Formats: sequence, C-alpha cells, structure tokens
Amino acid sequence: MMTPDKISGNKIYETFEQLYRNRTLLRLNVLGTDFEGLTIITGIEKKDRSHYLLIDYPGGSRKLIHNAVSRNILLEYSGKDKLQYNFRTVIDHVDEKNIWLKFPSIIERIQRRKYFRVSPPIGTKVLFQSDSKAFSFNVLNISEGGMLINQDASYHDKQIFYMGGYVYNLALVNAEDSVKAKISI
Repeated sequence: MMTPDKISGNKIYETFEQLYRNRTLLRLNVLGTDFEGLTIITGIEKKDRSHYLLIDYPGGSRKLIHNAVSRNILLEYSGKDKLQYNFRTVIDHVDEKNIWLKFPSIIERIQRRKYFRVSPPIGTKVLFQSDSKAFSFNVLNISEGGMLINQDASYHDKQIFYMGGYVYNLALVNAEDSVKAKISI
C-alpha cells in the first residue's frame, strides 16, 4: 500500500539543507526521456525573490542537461528513516558547475507498506514457546502487521514456524542498563 505524506513550507528548506550537509545521493530522472543519473545537492541559492536548488551534473550528462532546460524532472532519495522521498521540479538554467532547479512546493514521502515499521531499541528480543521449546530472537523492526526477527545460526536449517502452528507466552524484552522492560503479548 502506498500512502504519500507531504513536506512543505520551511520544512522543505530544512530538508534540502540536511541533504546538502549529508551529501545524500539523489536519483535524477528527466521526465519524457530515458535519462537517469545520480547527483548531489551542491547548494541552495536565492536570487531576486526565488529560491533555487543547485545540483551537480550526473556523470556524462552535461550535453543532455543543457538541452533539457525548462524540462520537468523527478528527483528521488532515501531518507534516514529508510523511506523513499521524491519531488518534481523544472530545470531553470545551467552554468559551468551546477544545474539550477526551481524550488519545489512539496516533497512527497512514500510509505509503501500498509503498516509503518519502527526499529526497537538495540537489544530488544522476542521470547516465546513453540512445541514445548523456548526461543529467543533479536527484533530488527516491528509494525502492527508483524515483526522482523534475526535468527541465530543454530536455527539456520530448522523450520520453527509452520502453518497452523501456535506460539505461546510471547514477550518483547529489552534489558538495557538503565531500563528493564518486558511486554507480554
């Protein structure tokens, strides 16, 4: 399931500053062509009353980009939250070093899953019993629809779960130095 969330206003400027500082890779697609390339933000400029996003030329694209002025483009990147973000804009003009893009009005964050996943604190484990055996797995992430667990190498060739099977006494446990928590499910 895809649900877009929109970033707008001052948050766009803050987001672009963060992408610039972190040198985050952006995938650039000149719409209506088969051109795709990777780039980074090289600056944010204000001229007259307009804001511009400056990006680097993707490798081998200088001539194509010079011919793409005023074309619509799509830029995509992965955020620190591991979600995909994208925005559409127009190439305003180019100079020797940079491609000048008009500042977009929105950035869309795409959540492709039905349920949002979150990473639990390091050291979180799920404990349970199945077929009278006790199991403990590290929890990598959790959502309303389930959890992703990391199995120990000793379970590599063993089937633990099967259709129609039951899991008993399921609990999430985290035992950091400062916090001890056990949640029975």
